[in-house]
Amino acid sequence: MPLLPHQSVGAEWLAARRFALLADEMRVGKTPTAIAAADLIGARRILVLCPAVARTNWLREFAAHSGIERSATAVFSRYDAAQAHAELAVCSYDLAGYLPNLKWDLLICDESHYLKSTDAGRSGNVLGKDGLIHHAAKTWFLSGTPTPNHPGELWPVLYVCGIVRLAYDAFIERYC
Repeated sequence: MPLLPHQSVGAEWLAARRFALLADEMRVGKTPTAIAAADLIGARRILVLCPAVARTNWLREFAAHSGIERSATAVFSRYDAAQAHAELAVCSYDLAGYLPNLKWDLLICDESHYLKSTDAGRSGNVLGKDGLIHHAAKTWFLSGTPTPNHPGELWPVLYVCGIVRLAYDAFIERYC
C-alpha cells in the first residue's frame, strides 16, 4: 500500500535520526510511516513496544506495509525465551522488563506517552541505565498525545535522547 505524501516525508525524517519522536495527530498513519522508515534503513531486528491491545495490529501492519520479509516474528503475550530471537518482536510495555538484553537495529516505542513517569517501572525498563533503549541502534517514539496531562511528561524521552540536558526540576522550572 503506497504511503501518503506526509507519511513519506515522515519516514525519511525518522530514517535520518537515531532518536526521534513522531507526534503526528491520531489517525494520520504513524504506524505505516515508522514501518516505511524501518525499511529505508534496512532494519532487520526490530522490537516494537506498545500497549498490549496493539500487539497483533503491529504484525498486521508490518505484513501490509513492509517490503522486507523477516525470518521470524513474535508477539509476546508472556515471556518466551525461544521467541526472543525473532527478527520482528512485538511486546507490551508491561512485559518489556522480562526481555533479555539483546541487540536490536530498531526499537519503536508506540504510544510513547506510556513512558511519561520517571518513577514507573516501565519507564525504567525502556529508558533506564540498563533499559532497552541502550540495546538498539535507533529508537523512535510514536505518540499522538505526547503530553496527555502536563508538558513535563515529555521530559524522560527528551532527556534520554539527549535533546534536553536539564534535570527534571530545572526543566519544569524553565519550560513549564
